Amino acid sequence: MKLFCKTASVFVALLTLTVPMAAVSSEPFPSKQVHLVVPFSPGGATDVVARVVGQKLSLLWNKPVIVENKPGASSTLGADYVRKSPADGYTLLVGGPSGMTATAAVNPKIMRFDPVNDFKPVSVIATMPFVLSVNPDIGIKSVEDLVGLAKANPGKYTYASSGPGSSSHLFTEMFKFMAGVDILHVPYQGSAPGLNAVTAGQVSMVMTPINVISVLAKGGRVLPVGVSTAARTADMPELPPIGDSVKGYALEGWLALFAPKGTPDSVTQKIAADLRTVIQSPDLARTFRENGLVAVGSNPDAALSVVKNDLERWQRVVKMANIKPE
Repeated sequence: MKLFCKTASVFVALLTLTVPMAAVSSEPFPSKQVHLVVPFSPGGATDVVARVVGQKLSLLWNKPVIVENKPGASSTLGADYVRKSPADGYTLLVGGPSGMTATAAVNPKIMRFDPVNDFKPVSVIATMPFVLSVNPDIGIKSVEDLVGLAKANPGKYTYASSGPGSSSHLFTEMFKFMAGVDILHVPYQGSAPGLNAVTAGQVSMVMTPINVISVLAKGGRVLPVGVSTAARTADMPELPPIGDSVKGYALEGWLALFAPKGTPDSVTQKIAADLRTVIQSPDLARTFRENGLVAVGSNPDAALSVVKNDLERWQRVVKMANIKPE
């Protein structure tokens, strides 16, 4: 009898200890502040998106949403930080092809992670058209002009990128391959030096997000000749798709929210649903448009499909165009 009572007492004591733990684990998400990690320096489109989205989610959740900038290592440093974080939804990555799929395709040896299997995509936040622009003084007025002159003068023309594995690099390499032209790659450390080189006439052309090029285009410092998407865009409706001259060419950049692998489905589904809610707000939609972005707000399954397809596409392009790490 004494043994039974002692055993029962121990059981009750253990049960008492586990009740608070269960209560904590069943708290609705989020119960504390959330961190959005941006793998770039402050001020760029990714940073702007993270901050406006974070502000809206903070109001919706009534919990702080903190943006942390962790640039470095070809934008893989911030991603690796999120990968190693607890899989609870409180540390999320705002990332895109640069540092994820593009870098993995071009230079997999520098990757510290697998962009598909080490993360759990939560939602595609937005997509962005890219624009092919040339220096106004080189005599090219259209994509058709560019293709014709580049074929007649192999290796004469050059293009700037923000570095090997960047979207500007791979978007242009895919253009080269599909158009059958030889244009020399001139990589820079970031988009600003490359743009400066094009406006100064040191490099012939550049492929950049639409918001990056719009101000320079209005000032006549560069001449946009084509948009990367399959259809014309609302921001530059006068600009024809590159695909009108290079059949089948259609690409767009994207920004997505990633959680560490193992994050519960219930958490990622809630984040995705709440993100769709805030994206629909008129002021946030306006901010997206001002930054050349098209709001999406997908579910986790759709986000995973985008990441997988993007990685496979760039792996094919790297192989077909024989792109080597630089």
